[in-house]
Amino acid sequence: MSAQLEERPHNVDVATATEVHVHRMRILLADDNAALRQTVRQIIEENPRWKICGEAADGRTAVELARRLNPDVVILDYKMPLMNGVEAAHLIGSFLPRAAMVLFTGEATKAVVQQARGSGIGAVLSKAGNGYLRLLSFIDRVSTETQVRHSASPGKRKSTKRHGPSDLGAGPRCLRISR
Repeated sequence: MSAQLEERPHNVDVATATEVHVHRMRILLADDNAALRQTVRQIIEENPRWKICGEAADGRTAVELARRLNPDVVILDYKMPLMNGVEAAHLIGSFLPRAAMVLFTGEATKAVVQQARGSGIGAVLSKAGNGYLRLLSFIDRVSTETQVRHSASPGKRKSTKRHGPSDLGAGPRCLRISR
């Protein structure tokens, strides 16, 4: 497991010597496959607005890190040791109601979607096929929504509503959770 604490970044405009706040999406990644975590980290961190703030190899550690790191987005695998992704999402949602959560899994079945319903998970995405692209799309949409909130009121979030893209198309590789 690797985790790091990081302050929200800001930039200084040298020409005017004024401070400009830039919200960088903090993302927690939980999957028991270390190689997959490394790949997802590399893909996500190609976007300078996104940062993996912590990684977990099991559900219990994901919950602990979410409590400590306060991420904007939580990516969870379904099958993990100690606690599955749906169970972890339910606990994380109880203390981080604004965090966008996505189940990124090889088990994107109707049964898993049914279990995810009501847990706070915004989408169930399959790792197969174009799953990585759908994951990036999910994060991008959350990032855009968060930027709008932060620009409207810097330093404050206006809503306690869970956020996440609501218009991801349902299909065999991307299943939207209806509430």
